Amino acid sequence: MKVLLTCGGTGGHIYPAIAVAEVFKRRERGADILFVGAEGAMETELVPAEGFALRTIRVKSLAHAMSWKAVRRNTSSLAQLAGSMRAAGRIIKEFQPDVVIGTGGYVCFPVVYQARSRGIPALIHESNARPGLTTKILARRADRVMTGFEGQEHQYPRPERVAYTGTPVREAFLFADRASARRELGLDARPLIVSAFGSLGARDMNRMMADVLARAAQSGAWQMIHAAGSRYFMTLTNALEERGAASRANIRVLEYIRDMPRVMAAADVFIGRAGASTLTELMITGTPAVLIPSPNVTGDHQTQNALKLREQCGIEVLPETGLTPERLYQTLETWLGDPERLKRTRSALMNAAAPDAAERIYQLAKERIG
Repeated sequence: MKVLLTCGGTGGHIYPAIAVAEVFKRRERGADILFVGAEGAMETELVPAEGFALRTIRVKSLAHAMSWKAVRRNTSSLAQLAGSMRAAGRIIKEFQPDVVIGTGGYVCFPVVYQARSRGIPALIHESNARPGLTTKILARRADRVMTGFEGQEHQYPRPERVAYTGTPVREAFLFADRASARRELGLDARPLIVSAFGSLGARDMNRMMADVLARAAQSGAWQMIHAAGSRYFMTLTNALEERGAASRANIRVLEYIRDMPRVMAAADVFIGRAGASTLTELMITGTPAVLIPSPNVTGDHQTQNALKLREQCGIEVLPETGLTPERLYQTLETWLGDPERLKRTRSALMNAAAPDAAERIYQLAKERIG
């Protein structure tokens, strides 16, 4: 069996594809798996690191702002589209896949489009509560649209082709154990708060977290692990040193959390953005959260994701606009002061999870192959 997976741009698109590839590798002896990603994007590092073959094509995202700069970018992107279509067509002709699965990113468009033009079964996965531009365009051509949230059929032109699968996560999240994680991280009995705002970080949120971390260091009531991101690690470290909080044992500031499955499983509360993969990881590990959606994403889809999870599981959602360190700190105090609420939320998150999402996608793909 030959399986082509296409994804790009963010971990939220790439890791689900890797999880699906792992199922095919395990279930189909001798499966030939190929990834197609965007030239120079994150997948060029993550996919080969997992042991999968990767081909790349040159593709540009579209700007959604109304400005001359956006018009120039979109003109360039559209001019490049013909080349990306040809490149995708060549890869498909050479590889001859039995099925194509796209999990998000602009690179999916030429690959899935070319697959369907050749009569090859193609499925696309949308992890967000609100469909992205690529999903909207491809929904009419794809054999199946798979969603990360339930009840999304009405957002697509052919509801009968929509199937809820959940969003796949790395296997490490499925097997993370809270007690073991806390022991391995050297934590004591105090509550643990974990915070992260992406691999690069977020300037305004790091400024806010500097105050929250300093207050937590002074109080000593909590343990905190914060990922500052590569851009802001030194700035935040210096800010904590100025506040006399950098060397406190209950505060750990990292550039990046490399073992997120273990750290998230150990957490009592998570603070962070509301990307679809993050929400899925929270559900799988049953980690209560205070989500602060990014105000800088297309279509404000992170807010839609967060509100959907609040409705389902009772997590906290705070808009970044107008948020202060004092309000965030008080919110954490409220959560940690209510063990029953934490317990209810943890249970609701785990009940809402779809730990077999990758398996569901595998089964749908097998149905299309026939």
